[in-house]
Amino acid sequence: AENSQNLQTLFATAKKEKQSLESSLETNTDEYRSQVNATIAKFEECQQLISRLSLFSPNESLEDIALEIYSTFDTHRLMHTAADFPFRYLTVDYLLADLLQRSPNPDRESVLRRSLGEYEKYLSRLDDYGLLSPADKKLYERYLENPSSFTLASMNDPAARREVKIARFREEKELKQKLEVQLYPARAS
Repeated sequence: AENSQNLQTLFATAKKEKQSLESSLETNTDEYRSQVNATIAKFEECQQLISRLSLFSPNESLEDIALEIYSTFDTHRLMHTAADFPFRYLTVDYLLADLLQRSPNPDRESVLRRSLGEYEKYLSRLDDYGLLSPADKKLYERYLENPSSFTLASMNDPAARREVKIARFREEKELKQKLEVQLYPARAS
């Protein structure tokens, strides 16, 4: 229970710090670089705690995890405390990947490779739990076939790239709304 509480607090702090970094105008200072590294370390610690707590397993289905949640936690408290909901931690790899791209490490290639690895872990976990839409699953399978040449739209077609961006933005907005309804049903009504 203590590790679970530590994860909840650490994750909330790391997310808040990441948001603060994203809105910072001073990105070329030692303080900013130090804060990026400190926030990266917090997300890495979240990953370690998630692993220690065995929150996710590729051998479990969504239904298995839901049953485990309901058998482990007081249902009334769970309904009012979304922080206990393990799926909120699915995004740790994604958030870390995004933050790594801001890393002050001068070896950009290694930073980008590591970031890509975190994105791949995130997509793999979403795929394990069947959380990718059929269209996204097809894209993910295409990516897995040949990661080095994968692209959503031709680099020579700006209109197609713009359409992909708009579609992705719409999908992200819809997903956030769905998650908001599922995690906080009282707020959505």
